[in-house]
Order: sequence, then structure tokens, then C-alpha cells
Amino acid sequence: MANVPVYFRFFIDDYLRDAEELSMTKHGAYLRLMLWYYARAKPIPDDLLRIYQRVGARSAEEEGAVRWVLEEFFQLREGFWYHKRIEDELTNWRARSESAKTSVEAREKKRLQNNDSGTSNDDRTIIERSSNQNQNQNHIKTKSKALSGSQANADAIRLLELLNQKTNRKFRVTKATLQPIIARLGEFTFEECRGVIIQRCKKWGSDPVMSEYLRPDTLFRPTKFAQYVADVPTPEEIHDANKILP
Repeated sequence: MANVPVYFRFFIDDYLRDAEELSMTKHGAYLRLMLWYYARAKPIPDDLLRIYQRVGARSAEEEGAVRWVLEEFFQLREGFWYHKRIEDELTNWRARSESAKTSVEAREKKRLQNNDSGTSNDDRTIIERSSNQNQNQNHIKTKSKALSGSQANADAIRLLELLNQKTNRKFRVTKATLQPIIARLGEFTFEECRGVIIQRCKKWGSDPVMSEYLRPDTLFRPTKFAQYVADVPTPEEIHDANKILP
């Protein structure tokens, strides 16, 4: 499980209700403090010089705005500034992450039990009937007929095609490219895998370093995938965020 969230829910109505009378400087101070809080995933230490540096307060007016916001919207306890709403959101995020981790562990335990009892494993026979793969990504759909007819294979090809579209690459339909995708489809739903592709491409696509991880063998690696799924906003979260927009 990652130590900090990669996104947070921002309820515009709630924020404007509490902060609608703030000056531009105080708005900036409040938002910068919130971002630092989420980036730490824990309360802000009561060290004003450090706080000024981290939020970019460079004038007496900006430093005064930071102090005012801390005293107005945060609570000082045992040397740290706490924010109730942020703490609630962090608690919910940790619960979702832990739930995803537990789900993966349960599926892996069941898979190992099935293997021990002699149950067949689809991953062992993936793509065995595929042949004469074409290097052109445009052949992905036609190649699906040459592969195993299982739903997992078909879904994996659809996800690979989506990844190619989002990254402007041409990963071929091969055992090496589809195997990690099909393995994750045995643990997560198609929509969860699709959400990971969309969310990670949006987050990493413009980063020359992180974009290199947008490959089937790394994006669908089992050690990180549960957290990627947990970081994708649920339909309910998207609805909550959108319903307050004009």
C-alpha cells in the first residue's frame, strides 16, 4: 500500500461555504496547506518557519495569512496542526487501500489452493494457439480470432488496444504482452483494469520518466496493481464530485 494518496476528493460547495469570504492571499494559503497535508498524509508540524518555506509564504502579508488560516481551519494538538475533513478523507483512503490489498491477498491464496488441488490454471495456457503475429497494432482485433477463445483473452486484447491508443504505441498481441494483463483480470474486473490504464496514462503520460512504465509488464505488475486500482476514483466518488458543478 502506498504511503500517500495520489488524488483527493475536493467538494467545491463545502470549501466555498467555509472560505467564501477569504482574501485571495488567504485562499492561496489554505489551498497550499491542504495540498501539503495530503502530500504528507499526516498532520502539519507546528514549525512556522518550515511551513512558510513549504507553502511559499515570502512576505509578511503571506505569512500572516498562513497563521490566520491555521488558527481558523486547523486544530493544534501535541505539536501538529490537524484538519478534521482531511483526516476523514485520509481514513477513507486507507480503508479503500487496505480493502484492495486484502482482496488481492485472498484471491492469491485461493489461486494457490486451486493449484495445490490440481485445478487447471488458465494462465498456463494463455495464447498457446496464437501464431504468425503481425507487427502492426492495427491487426489486434483480427489476431483475437487466432488466440484462445476465452473471455479473459478477449478482454486482455481490448485492454492492450486501449493502452496502445492512450500511449500512441504498438504493443503486439503476444504471450509476453497479454500474460500480465490476463493475470490481473483473474484478480480484478475489466472495468477496474480499464480505469487503471486511463488514470495512469493521464497521470504519467506527459512525464518522460514515468511514461516508460506504461507497458503491460510494468503497469500490470502484481506488486503495485492493487494500489493502482485503489487510486482510481469510484463511480460514486466521480458522481459526488460532479454533482456540485454548474
